Amino acid sequence: MPDRPRWQVTSRLTWLRLRRSPAAWAAAAAFPAFILFLWIKDSYGMALRSFLFLLPHVFLFLSQDMAGDEVREGRLENVLFLGDGFKGHLFGKNAVLVLTGAVYGFGLFIPLWSIGLATHRSGWGDLPGLAAALLAGVYYVLLGGFLSYYLKGGSNVLALIVVQAAAFMGLLFSAGHRTGFLDLLGAGHFPSFVAKLEFLAFAAVLPNVVVAGRLRPYAPWIAGLAALVLFIQWIKVRRLELKRP
Repeated sequence: MPDRPRWQVTSRLTWLRLRRSPAAWAAAAAFPAFILFLWIKDSYGMALRSFLFLLPHVFLFLSQDMAGDEVREGRLENVLFLGDGFKGHLFGKNAVLVLTGAVYGFGLFIPLWSIGLATHRSGWGDLPGLAAALLAGVYYVLLGGFLSYYLKGGSNVLALIVVQAAAFMGLLFSAGHRTGFLDLLGAGHFPSFVAKLEFLAFAAVLPNVVVAGRLRPYAPWIAGLAALVLFIQWIKVRRLELKRP
């Protein structure tokens, strides 16, 4: 199958799965409603900061059941995926989901940011935060997609959220130490090699942290993690074989 028709098939099938997902529709509606609630109850600044911090999780939810169930349930046993066509389909879903998340994110950000510009409550300085949020979103799609080969249903998303909750509890525990990791996060400075490794591990679990102003210089680290996960996922897909009856 030529590349263009294959991309069209991948796009349509991925969009069809998203349209038939009640969880996707619920998340798409709940997110702007929550941001609007923060704006009304608190302030525009809080709403914008929360939007940028939470936007990557939209990408994470998009990666729910990205590939694993298709492979396990034999959905790729189709003439459309003759030969190794299914491998290109699975790998191409990364781009479809990233594009979907980016369009959705821009669709919410532009009116929110424009209102802030008109009322002098936001500015061009917010764009690096959006870029960092989108980068974290790309990482989530790649990581969630890779985990979906091993975890059934939406367990890939649930597993990441559970790990994030555990990391957050560990972060709170470190607050009791005079030179705890939470203090280093607040300062945006990690002086020792061990501290840098700790931040890298924390960012691998919760890449949203690079949206914060003092941590944006570490956004290239997330790009590096995304490239690593993409390479690992590529190896996984390349070695994948369908179990034929």
